[in-house]
Amino acid sequence: MRSKSRASGTPGYERLHELIDHATNRLALESLEDPTFPTFECTVNGPEAMAWLDENRPDVATEIRSRQGNAAHSG
Repeated sequence: MRSKSRASGTPGYERLHELIDHATNRLALESLEDPTFPTFECTVNGPEAMAWLDENRPDVATEIRSRQGNAAHSG
């Protein structure tokens, strides 16, 4: 179990934690008011996500590229 609080978690993720907190604390309540309101929708742009990973988590970006390369060679 981690001893750090979410606010003092991994550097570079502060804004992500704020967004998640906002979504779970405010948007979840709003979505309960109107059952036809879509709860949460996440749209990820692949190149933008990889650019973020290159800057913030280069180890993860490298691993993803490695797996993509291996999948291309095995199929």
